[in-house]
Amino acid sequence: MYRNMAIVLKDFNHVTVVEHVLVPSSTRFDLEDLLGNFDYKRIIKMQFDRVDNSFQELLTVASCLDQYFTMKEVQSVIKENNAEFKHASEEDARNKVEKYDAYHFIQKVDEQVHETDEDVYAFTHITIPQSIYDMVSYETRILLHRLLARYYESQLTRENYSKLLPKVTRHYLQTDYLDKQLYYLEALADLNMRSFLLPEATSNLERIVKILNDNPDLAVQFGRIHRSDIYRRLGMCFTMRTKLVEGEQCLFEALECLRHPWPQSEPEFFFKFWVNKISQFRHRKLRVFRKFDKDLKKKEIGKRIVEIMVQLSNIYFYTGKGRAFMYTCLVGLNACERLDEVGPSYTLFLARNSLLSWLNDEKEQSIFYITQALKYMDDKNDADTLTICAHLCFAAGKFKNATTLLYRSMDAVQTLGVVTDCQAFYRSAGLVITMRIFEGTLNNSSDDLLLLKQMGDTARNNGDFEAEIWLGVYHIGNALIGDKLKESEPFVALLEAHLKHAADYNKIAIHGTLLCYYARCHNYENARKHTKCLMSILPLLTVTPNIFPIFGLIFATMGLYFLIEDERVDFVSASESKNYGHFIEGISRLNHAFQQVKFWEFTQPCLYLARALPYISTGRTVEGFTVLQHGVMEMRFIQEIRFLKAFYWANLGKYSFTPADRLEWTRRAEKDFETLKIPSHIYCNPDPINLYSRGRSADLRGHYEHV
Repeated sequence: MYRNMAIVLKDFNHVTVVEHVLVPSSTRFDLEDLLGNFDYKRIIKMQFDRVDNSFQELLTVASCLDQYFTMKEVQSVIKENNAEFKHASEEDARNKVEKYDAYHFIQKVDEQVHETDEDVYAFTHITIPQSIYDMVSYETRILLHRLLARYYESQLTRENYSKLLPKVTRHYLQTDYLDKQLYYLEALADLNMRSFLLPEATSNLERIVKILNDNPDLAVQFGRIHRSDIYRRLGMCFTMRTKLVEGEQCLFEALECLRHPWPQSEPEFFFKFWVNKISQFRHRKLRVFRKFDKDLKKKEIGKRIVEIMVQLSNIYFYTGKGRAFMYTCLVGLNACERLDEVGPSYTLFLARNSLLSWLNDEKEQSIFYITQALKYMDDKNDADTLTICAHLCFAAGKFKNATTLLYRSMDAVQTLGVVTDCQAFYRSAGLVITMRIFEGTLNNSSDDLLLLKQMGDTARNNGDFEAEIWLGVYHIGNALIGDKLKESEPFVALLEAHLKHAADYNKIAIHGTLLCYYARCHNYENARKHTKCLMSILPLLTVTPNIFPIFGLIFATMGLYFLIEDERVDFVSASESKNYGHFIEGISRLNHAFQQVKFWEFTQPCLYLARALPYISTGRTVEGFTVLQHGVMEMRFIQEIRFLKAFYWANLGKYSFTPADRLEWTRRAEKDFETLKIPSHIYCNPDPINLYSRGRSADLRGHYEHV
């Protein structure tokens, strides 16, 4: 800037050079006064006006181009009467730039960086092209962008498509050619999606929607089905980036364009649900009456409905809207069967209906659906179907089988280490990490820790802030179990910041996890706050295949046990009937929530701990122990959930009635914690012979053993 200013002062004879020093040309020259009226853009304008006209035209065209440009790009647009540059060879152009560019507006850059044999130029400062562009009239700008767009359009080939398409699109967007804008924005969005550049694809599709909304006549020409495709792709981009509210709205718009709107009222939902339920029964039991779509237009609409229902079911899988999830799976499955479609979408809906049947205790129907899904999947690794199979194994307590399927699922959505389907990857990775955390083995598995890192990298690349919540809960949960509370502090701050705008299903996980964290840190005020928030939101949880709320329920149960042990559950008092009533209501909600998540083989340890809470919290240890002892006999798969098993044994070591039983259970727990490399003193009874828990004497103590 100072060099250019010095050149300007010299050009306007305000200064002269004397022995390499600038000195004022007259006593009337006031540098401060002059600089007070100058800004960098004004200097550029003054310099621009003083260069040769042919070079001015070159700079004007270049100001419309990207940061880097070649002489060929400029020559494609400058006029024929520009004898200096229009047909100049590379060497001639290079020499003429050196000749006319007295103010060093542009410079030649290293071609190797840009993988081209041509000379590549760039402006020496970002303000220069902006200042020159601002001087150009609106009409001239549009003309230049139109000429540049046509030039790049004429150069498009299969080989340079990904490089030139963004340039064609950018220049048409600066013109009034709306049809070209729509065409190339859609092509660029498709390219972005194939390249997994979801934020860029989202932006381009949103531009299409805006153009169509601002130009109703153009929207009519665009067509309903075509418009539905745009909304569907936009909904898909939002959903894959876990912007679920925005994704849901776009997918509803897509259905509206197809004239198959989402039910708007309870009676309409009820009616459509049962129409699809009966239709599915007919497809399953009375196959001779099965209907197929033969009309070509109906088939096209049917295919789109299938794709929309896939995305909506992904959304409701997360949000815990059980009825909406069932509806999307029914509609999607029926549409596939009417189309005689047996591809990945069909196997996905078969698998999801199998999971729903399992969760609703319709085991025979569940087996029918999953058998069909596996039959049509053949040897293909369909990620979503494999994930649902893993959920079924998880629900049945076959955790090792579930892990194998989940890793196959994740392999199916990765190409050279790049995740190609974020949501499918998150679903699989989330279940693996959940199992590892509650097994107490996440820190001992480098592959699973790498999975957690990959999940974080994928979320950051896509601007996926909701996935940040999941990662925060995973990190805090793992730190709580391994007694590394310091490591979780940044994630606690992150979750507290996200709480205000978090969705309900995420709030359950956040409040429950933070309840346990604050209880462990002896921050009882915050623990109490999160307890009340959790209890108020639990009734909103419906039957759902989403396992994320499990975190909140398990850690809430653990946190309440820590609070009881510290004698800090001051809202539990039999004498204060109102407070006691609130507490019992809260525990009832917690137990009901465990019933809603349905994955009982995994949650049983904490389910029985929650059932024992009303007794243990009010000193009725015998009744509490009876509930816990009953749980031992009922839990068939507790051996696989090693941390939860050790935690359960540790509580039996606190609340068993006889010293011998307390000692036996405590030793079992200590052995399990030692195997997992988790400090046992955090969880185990320090004196099982004489105490129920720290500071609370047992009814039967050591001397009774010798009576």
